Amino acid sequence: MRGGADTELWSIDADGSNHVKVLDDATGPAWAPSRLTFAYQMDDDASVENGIYLAAPDGSSTQKLTDDAENSDLEWSPDGKQLVFLDLDYKLSFYGVESGNVSTTTRTGHNPAWSGGPIGPYPEAVLYTAETDPDWSINAMNPANGNIVPWGFTLLGKSAGQHVHPDVHTGTNRVVFAYNDTDNALYDLFLYDPASDTLTRLTNTPNTNEVWPTFSPDGTRIAFISHPGIYGDHNLFVIDDDGSNRTQVTQLSGSRLKFPDWS
Repeated sequence: MRGGADTELWSIDADGSNHVKVLDDATGPAWAPSRLTFAYQMDDDASVENGIYLAAPDGSSTQKLTDDAENSDLEWSPDGKQLVFLDLDYKLSFYGVESGNVSTTTRTGHNPAWSGGPIGPYPEAVLYTAETDPDWSINAMNPANGNIVPWGFTLLGKSAGQHVHPDVHTGTNRVVFAYNDTDNALYDLFLYDPASDTLTRLTNTPNTNEVWPTFSPDGTRIAFISHPGIYGDHNLFVIDDDGSNRTQVTQLSGSRLKFPDWS
């Protein structure tokens, strides 16, 4: 997604070829597990902002799902039956794809991500960034009832700092996220593997923000947005899941890219 005065959805191959605009006035794409459609947010008129829509891979056959005002941070359940999003008050909410029903929890946060398997004793959970001043943590919530799920995950062995933009690989339940500690205002990427209870640092860029990581469907690669400082040019990068083979995909100037997602 390109941001600015107007937002646009673009697609691009991982090697930087076939850079194609898909939709105008759209943001926050989230591919369904089937990869046959994607959800996104769009400003469709002056009174209804950021309703959730579906579209075919080429941006055609759009279908409006909701009128909710702040449907940022879309994420599909692994079975493709639900979407989790934020309402106007940043409360985590769910849209039933088959029923069309919307339910809202009491939990507020950002960047929801559906687990790819059990979290503790629960068959699944929604991870999200919980904002606490000055530190932000990644919490887990039971999507069935909105209760917090204790999962014993203490990032970097300490609570200080900001942990944001989690993404979970459905096949392995590994979590990639962006983190900055209190001594560095810029973010780097880390990967947590619950099977081995290990944490791997993927990037180490003191003068660059590395944010919005997202796993490829096979879990071997991670796309993310990188930009120098706070207001530098935003570009798309891809890295292997062990932190190797860092590749710059776009070479854009004056762009504010956000919300990458793999088709």
